[in-house]
Amino acid sequence: MMFFEVLIICFLLNNNVEFKLLRRINDRVLIKHWITSNGRGISSCSKNDKRKELDKTPKAGSLNYIVNHDHAYHITNQEHGIINHDHDYAPMDLVHNDNELQELTHEVLNLEKPKRYLACVEKKTENSCRATAHISPDQNDDKLVLCKQHNHQLRPFNEEVPLLRQKLTEKALQKSVCSYSSRGIYMEEIINFPNAAQDYTFLQGSERMRRLRQKSFPKTPDDIEDLHTLLMSNSQFTLTLQNPSNKFYQGSLLINQQIKGLIFCNISNIQLLEPELRNVRVAGCDGTFKTVPKFKKKDAYQIFTFQVIYKNVSFPLVYAILSGKTEEIYVELLSYIRNVLPLTYSQLTIITDYEYGLMNAIKTIFPESDQQGCYFHFCQAIIRFIRNKKASIYHLITKNEIAARVLRMIHYSQVLALPYLPAIQTDDIPSMEDGFQTIVDYVNQFPNLMMCLEEFLFDYIWRYWFETMGPTAITVFKKDIRTNNFVESYHASLLRLIKPHPKVWEFLNQLLFLENQSFVEFRQLKQNLKIRNGGPTRARTANTEAIKDFLVDYTQDLNSDRLLSFLRRAGHRVDGYIIQEI
Repeated sequence: MMFFEVLIICFLLNNNVEFKLLRRINDRVLIKHWITSNGRGISSCSKNDKRKELDKTPKAGSLNYIVNHDHAYHITNQEHGIINHDHDYAPMDLVHNDNELQELTHEVLNLEKPKRYLACVEKKTENSCRATAHISPDQNDDKLVLCKQHNHQLRPFNEEVPLLRQKLTEKALQKSVCSYSSRGIYMEEIINFPNAAQDYTFLQGSERMRRLRQKSFPKTPDDIEDLHTLLMSNSQFTLTLQNPSNKFYQGSLLINQQIKGLIFCNISNIQLLEPELRNVRVAGCDGTFKTVPKFKKKDAYQIFTFQVIYKNVSFPLVYAILSGKTEEIYVELLSYIRNVLPLTYSQLTIITDYEYGLMNAIKTIFPESDQQGCYFHFCQAIIRFIRNKKASIYHLITKNEIAARVLRMIHYSQVLALPYLPAIQTDDIPSMEDGFQTIVDYVNQFPNLMMCLEEFLFDYIWRYWFETMGPTAITVFKKDIRTNNFVESYHASLLRLIKPHPKVWEFLNQLLFLENQSFVEFRQLKQNLKIRNGGPTRARTANTEAIKDFLVDYTQDLNSDRLLSFLRRAGHRVDGYIIQEI
């Protein structure tokens, strides 16, 4: 037999004993805490179940009441009728609908007047109290029948505990935009109910909230395939928060008849925004690993988002839980994205990091689009290479000003200095390869320094970034948007709302809130309302204008070292980032 609490509110005045309400459903018993009289004035029941209703008058002052989920149960005083009480408690919501509860009780018990049974809370303690009672589920029947007497005195009752329990119940089941924890909810509510906290511990509260959430959420899925199955029968996680709601969960990502991912997007909303999406010129995609929800088999690898830039603001349109990061998975996912997003792909630039499988998949699915690497990721990759793989270069850069100057010439702020040159020579502007050769010529003036930097410059910068990735994937020449930091920013906001590796159902709840935010803000932006403070946009614009000025100065400069001068000036704009990272 399995026991778990449902909900309570109760109060007693004098000589009372606490019970738990039992509802039998097959082999399961639902428990509902309440408190009632210790039995004075209540007749006992015989074993053949011919139970008598209350027929004796309790002493004055011994009348007590229960505030249940929907009505109060009273012990009847034949002389004075119902005795009034001075305290009112708001009823709690049931986990199960009351009508459903009554019907189930009637089906199982098969009685003319179905009863709800009660057992003393001391039943499983050392006292082993066997007191039982029953009440009717009838809203108009407020009588209680005691079947077996108690073998102990009443323990002190804290009137605030039911109220604290009620608040914990409400908060535990509340759909909130913020990630919630049992500890946080308990800490908040004991401020409002300090007296209740004396008799109701965090362990009791957290166990209660755990059971309530366990009932309100489906079971934790074993893997992505199991989640797909569960979503088919739990529509509250598959529909958006708009009214009327739209379908959000679109189905599984199948590769060779195996589920490799789950896709979420609001297709109805996308179709309504088609005129605006046709004018989008920049999109970005990336994955994050910190907010991947927990599965029992731990087969979820990343949360992937595809976003578009509309009026300088990014909006995620497609989300996916993926089991890996292979080119095959990306090809299948991007094929789906192309089918549902009405973008003008021939005029679209797609910004990504330098993940090889993703870059190849984009070339395959969006051959007419311009693929652009994220320059923040390029800058970050070089810094990490120096710190993690070339400790000698790292120490050299921190102590040698010339070496640090070379690094700045390779980098530019959160992007790079070299990629501000075109992939191939354009008019009077030299190419990235010309810029690299200028750096090499400069370092050759210091033979000892070249010995230290030769492997870094040729084996890493040249062979990997120039030969493997290619200048076309790196250059940001005349680009207004140079990074996919808007995707990273979204992932950061996801992490602020959701703790790392949350439970699956909590994650999906939060994702619904974020989708609704995008739904609302896109329409606000259509009306030209300001929805962002514009700080990142202003900084990006300032950097763009500065680089344009540097290039103009380059074309007007007649000195032989003008390219070196350009790289130095551009490189100094990354000083803050280098100091932060090195």
